[in-house]
Amino acid sequence: MRHWVLVVLCVLATAVAGSALSLCDYRTPETNIVELKSSFNYRYYRDPARPAADINSGRFSLSYSHLYDASLLGFELVGMGDFVLSELALASMDTQLRGRMQRYLSADDPYFAYGAFEGVVATGFVQPGLGFETGLGYGRFADVTPLAKALRAERRLLDMGAVAASLPNSAVLDMAEQIGRAGEYEDVAELLTVLEELIFEAVGSRLNAKALLALEDIIVDAGWQRYCGWNVSLGIGYELLDPRGGDRDVVITLAGDVALAPEPGSQLRLSASYSIPPYAVEHKSSVRLAASYDYRLNDITTFSVDYVLRQDSYSGGSSGSQSATFQLAFNLGGVEVSLQLAFAKRAQAEEWTQDMVLSAVVRLL
Repeated sequence: MRHWVLVVLCVLATAVAGSALSLCDYRTPETNIVELKSSFNYRYYRDPARPAADINSGRFSLSYSHLYDASLLGFELVGMGDFVLSELALASMDTQLRGRMQRYLSADDPYFAYGAFEGVVATGFVQPGLGFETGLGYGRFADVTPLAKALRAERRLLDMGAVAASLPNSAVLDMAEQIGRAGEYEDVAELLTVLEELIFEAVGSRLNAKALLALEDIIVDAGWQRYCGWNVSLGIGYELLDPRGGDRDVVITLAGDVALAPEPGSQLRLSASYSIPPYAVEHKSSVRLAASYDYRLNDITTFSVDYVLRQDSYSGGSSGSQSATFQLAFNLGGVEVSLQLAFAKRAQAEEWTQDMVLSAVVRLL
């Protein structure tokens, strides 16, 4: 008897798992994701018993990304900068900017041709670096934010008791479709009316004012986006400026990008590339790696991790840098509080620099 009970439970678990909606199976006709993050800290400390300030340093970091993908055209622009201050002067910096535009061979197949550029300005290099690249690739990205918001809304309504049972998958997908078309409505109130009718038809529950307000908060949350997809590319490029002042080389680059949203509250992104000259592997190689993960613990708390690696190897030595940032952010209505731990290390350094910042921002308007 116990054997048959276990079999039935396994079958039911499989059926439930198979019926769950997967964010990364969702597709929209257009993806347009923009993200901008910055952090700043500065500390000045002086002991009157000493002739000079004991501590007079700070750090400013900025990162920007814009991903666009449509049926036949896509582009990506990514920039980051890390600036270290000492004695009110710039002590070191590491800035990178790269962009790529791609043209798909057809609306149905993810094969594409692309052109790209990458620039770098960093302390320790004798000059800025600039290179261009062209090649072929395969893969697409998709904006899954509408479905993520629909699933998040369903969970919120269940937790509030506004609906007695989970919505059917078809109703959640219908909600996602309407949320994705939010720009076609005159205002949010019109969209809320449509969503309320979809929910009523699915489970027979009318939403009260509190539930409608919670639904509106999720819909208008512009700073919360999710996307999925991957691509790989192989290209050939040329250095217009070698940051080390060396010869301008032709390089072959293999690159890949991955984005996953395992659930509405989490987002994982990975980006990597490896470049070498076609004629002498031992002469020079470049590795780029970026990874980020953010997870919304609840409606007010978000945890995020960012990691960036740049490593250049060439005859006579190597250069590069690594940085890792951990942040716990709290959105407390009119007050935003965050705790950030930042670590950085240059290739020649033996130890990592460490920064810990606790900040609070009060929105007055």
